[in-house]
Amino acid sequence: MIEKRYIRSNGSLAYARLVSTPVRSPEGTIEGVVRIVEDVTAQREAEAAEQATRRLLSALIEQIPALIFIKDIAGRYLLVNHAFAAISDHTPEQMIGHCDEELIDPDEAQMYAEQNATVIAARIPLSYEGTHSIDGELHTFTSIKFPLYNSAGEPYALGGVAIDVTTQKQVEAERRTIELRLRETQKLESLGLMAGGIAHDFNNLLVAVLGNASLALDELADTSAIRESLQQIELAARRAADLTRQLLAYAGKGRLSTRAVQVNTLIQEMTSLLRTSLPRSVQLQCELSHDVPLIEADPTQIGQVIMNLVINGGEAIGERRGSVTVRSELVHVDADSLAHFYLAPELRPGPYVRIAVRDTGSGIDAEVQQRIFEPFFSTKFTGRGLGLAAVLGIVRGHGGTITVYSEPGRGSVFQVLLPVEEVTSDTEATPALASVGGLKGTILLVDDEIEVRTVTRRMLERLGLQVHEAADSGAALELAAQHHADIPIALMDITMPDVGGEALAGALLASYPQIRILLMSGYSEDVISKPGAQHIHGFLAKPFVLHELAAAIDDILRRDG
Repeated sequence: MIEKRYIRSNGSLAYARLVSTPVRSPEGTIEGVVRIVEDVTAQREAEAAEQATRRLLSALIEQIPALIFIKDIAGRYLLVNHAFAAISDHTPEQMIGHCDEELIDPDEAQMYAEQNATVIAARIPLSYEGTHSIDGELHTFTSIKFPLYNSAGEPYALGGVAIDVTTQKQVEAERRTIELRLRETQKLESLGLMAGGIAHDFNNLLVAVLGNASLALDELADTSAIRESLQQIELAARRAADLTRQLLAYAGKGRLSTRAVQVNTLIQEMTSLLRTSLPRSVQLQCELSHDVPLIEADPTQIGQVIMNLVINGGEAIGERRGSVTVRSELVHVDADSLAHFYLAPELRPGPYVRIAVRDTGSGIDAEVQQRIFEPFFSTKFTGRGLGLAAVLGIVRGHGGTITVYSEPGRGSVFQVLLPVEEVTSDTEATPALASVGGLKGTILLVDDEIEVRTVTRRMLERLGLQVHEAADSGAALELAAQHHADIPIALMDITMPDVGGEALAGALLASYPQIRILLMSGYSEDVISKPGAQHIHGFLAKPFVLHELAAAIDDILRRDG
């Protein structure tokens, strides 16, 4: 039998099979040859197509990013790709014709056998997720097993496909972490806005309380029977003002008196106070790096942060023996590290001073960690105040961030990052107090709160000043147009419903540049926007008492000569 290739007259390739058969006589001699020529082109093309399909299927099975196998009903491997064989530390050739019992751990083989039996018996696919160690790393696989049927509709084999979803799982976990932190950020921001709004409104009320109390005390004789009662009212109002300052600190709007601060020096100066704030069974340790640079900060508020964190660590240890360690160092923080801190998306990577407070206490579980920076939240007893919430607000007010690392039974570490920037400001000298009643002249008073206007007007009149009083910017501009020649100072609130104090100040100064602007607010001085701030001549924080109002006005008058 001979097979030959030839070219048809139309130019196409063809195949022919030549079969020669001898013709013999009865005596057995060859009398001739019969030759049969058969065109086998279609057969050859079909065989070539089948081989191409097999090569394509083999390439697909090997190149697809999945683990693939086929077993017969008895559990013997009929087909495996190299990826599937590799995770079992075998080659495909070593697995073909063998069962799992011969290749892998007996318990794992038994589990797979039960899955296979379920798929064949139920005649439905089975999906599941599992893990497998590859080169010492745990990988997660999503797998599906399914029956294969013959022409009679009976299952004759079982196929399986597994996909490595480890990276996808990691991405999903990171996404969930980001979403959780975003929700925490939004929650804390909402609480901060609420706290700031409450503090602002409450400060306006305290202006009336403290102002009237200070006016009444100024009018009373030292021997008056009600002086002590008024002093208690003033004391309670000042404590309420302290609470509003904590609320503003939480909202990131607390008033800062910044200067160049060496954190190491601040910690060293506080050491004795920190030790006395801890139980006797708890040791205080300081680990201060020598290369910590100066930062621009309010030393009182940063001291409050350190004190609160140390006290918090001591309370976590309780009466047991333990230690609280305060550590300072210069660190260079990248974006990935900042992602683990609270409310830090807007912070830039770069150098930061890190203050870490570590305790050997009972630790904090994950659920509590999500709430520890909320106002008035405590695991101890009710009425604990702002605590860590104020710490977060102070740190935010300094352009920094904070985080906590803790596990139950393994203590906690609070880390504060404060940005390293060029130090430009220093402590301002406290202006001399003016004597009550010693001021002369006229002042324009603008505030939308009638209680604030009423008591402030009475205080200004007590200081010897004449007052033009306005409830909004329109009335203020009308009064300025009528009396601008007699008005050296305008005392106005920053936040008003129609036009804010800064905008009103700009309008006044555009027409009457001789007027000096004294802004007052229940927020901090830092809420004054930087553009145009050079036109603001003074700031008075609400609530205030008579001598504080006098000092603010006297300072402007003395500066103007």
